This record gives sequence, C-alpha cells and structure tokens, in this order.
Amino acid sequence: MCGSARSLKALLEGRVNAALADKEGRTATHMAAFYGHAPCLRLLLDAGAPKEVKMDEGFMLLHCAAQEGHAECCSVLIA
Repeated sequence: MCGSARSLKALLEGRVNAALADKEGRTATHMAAFYGHAPCLRLLLDAGAPKEVKMDEGFMLLHCAAQEGHAECCSVLIA
C-alpha cells in the first residue's frame, strides 16, 4: 500500500505469487490501482498478475483506479 516499487521488485524476484488474494478477493494489483502506484502495478502485471481479477464485491482493477482518479493506473490497465 505504500508503493515501494523497490521492495515489491525484491519480493517478486523471490518468487512471491503476484496473484495472491486476501479473504475479500483483493490482490496486490487492486491495492496498487486503488492507491495510484502505477510503477508497482506495472511490476505486478509484468510478473503475471491477471488484469481481469475481481474482488468479492465485483470491483475490477480499472474500477479501483478510476474511482480514485488515478489516470496513470487507468492507462496502464487499458494498454
């Protein structure tokens, strides 16, 4: 949630599963999109995290980014 691309990169290099979700279906990509951390979002997607994942409430990544006004994250997801 704090948006440290450096820390995330180290975790991903250690083979952390980029698609893991919590009990509400939130993934790291949801958090990156919601908090506007476009560099982290790119890292996660490049590591194989799916773009089309839904939270239990039905929110997709683009919903999270758009509702908070994070245009750069929206662009990453649309590209």
